[in-house]
Amino acid sequence: MGCTIQFESHRNKLAHIYRYEFDDNVLEYWDQSPTFHLDYSSKSGRPTYHLHTCDFFVIRRKSAGWEEHKTEKDLLNLAESSPYRWKREDEDTWRSPPGEEYAQKFGLYYVVRSSAEINSVLVRNFEWLEDYFFSNKPLKVDEEITLTIQNLVQANPGITLAEIRQQVKRTTADDLHILIATRKVFVDLDVYLLPQPEKVEVFLDEKTYTAYKLVRRIEPYPTFNRVWVIFAAERRRNVKLAIRLLGVGSKSASIPRLLAAGS
Repeated sequence: MGCTIQFESHRNKLAHIYRYEFDDNVLEYWDQSPTFHLDYSSKSGRPTYHLHTCDFFVIRRKSAGWEEHKTEKDLLNLAESSPYRWKREDEDTWRSPPGEEYAQKFGLYYVVRSSAEINSVLVRNFEWLEDYFFSNKPLKVDEEITLTIQNLVQANPGITLAEIRQQVKRTTADDLHILIATRKVFVDLDVYLLPQPEKVEVFLDEKTYTAYKLVRRIEPYPTFNRVWVIFAAERRRNVKLAIRLLGVGSKSASIPRLLAAGS
């Protein structure tokens, strides 16, 4: 977002910040927003009234509100000590009724984000990339190396980090990690563990990866042995996607025909 964000927990908040930063639905997010009063009952039923500073205020395309981040362990303890402030809605959802009540006065939302929402693969990857996210030096890779890697990835969607190192002799592990951290190439950090470069598949961008996953869901399809994903330019806010499948003998098939064959 072009500014410095404060946070306390690398394992929890950093992963959520990453999601904010690259979520097209998020326009802005601000840490340590102005304080406001929460009014609720203590565990004993006594009225409680105190100032609260939420972790983030997030402006999304169709909504805005406060988002509080806690570890799952902390939330379990807080729900025990302050059950009227912290409530577990179901296995995956936590709520703060007094926070919601305050937000609703302004047509906004208040949500509680648990560390349980972040899978262990993503957490491990952020620990692996921590030095790149917190570097005081500019994260730069030689332009020629960057273009060489991007062209290689574009021509070979799903190529692994290990294969890139083998084919681009001048590149280093640092170069690849910087390109991933700065989104010059795309790796699904929810799925692939960076410490296993022979298994980490790399794509030019997230749109290519999304289309590639679509084709994989359609498989198996006996005729085709190679996938090329091509995106047309954006026109009037609509991104037109063209997927061409090249098979044995340079045969091709349209997506509708392929879908019909796979059904």
